[in-house]
Amino acid sequence: MFLIGPQRARRAASAHLRRRRAAPSRAGTAPTVPNATRVSRFVILPCPRRHALPGHRATLAPLAPAWHRMRVIYIWLNLPAIFAATLAGLATGALTWQPPPTARLVVTALAAETWLCAILAGALILAPPRADRLLMGFGSAAIIWVGFVLPVIAVTHVYRALPGRAAAHDATRWLVTMVVQAAVLMLIGLTPPPR
Repeated sequence: MFLIGPQRARRAASAHLRRRRAAPSRAGTAPTVPNATRVSRFVILPCPRRHALPGHRATLAPLAPAWHRMRVIYIWLNLPAIFAATLAGLATGALTWQPPPTARLVVTALAAETWLCAILAGALILAPPRADRLLMGFGSAAIIWVGFVLPVIAVTHVYRALPGRAAAHDATRWLVTMVVQAAVLMLIGLTPPPR
């Protein structure tokens, strides 16, 4: 299947219709409309055989990612706030590090907490504007923690047969880190991407 924009969709649909009318019908009947599905302002058309994978009837055509189309540009617009919240989260998490941290631990934690903070910033930008700001900020952090962080910690600790006390310690550390990050992001403010 192809996912294409509105102008190309109209041209492709009319060309598809012309080809179907000109081609001999297989079972005596040819459809008079293209086999297209409308999704929002895009159209999904059947994929030609040359793009299909072996054993599959249809697949999505490769799309070139564009930052402005994916709305991930909010990361670049809010990079100072995200980085400040990441540093605040790192400082909070560093309070619980038992042995002195190695350079590898600091680099890994910086990368992980920057990405987590960027996801949290996206959730805060998408929060309903009429809702209570504190409820949405801390609620988004808690929902991301419950939905993503807590399951990973639980599975990892059970798999490695670590005590429940270690899991509770790690889970609490990440919850506090995310709440601190949400507080810093709300304090600095976030810029939504242009429409």
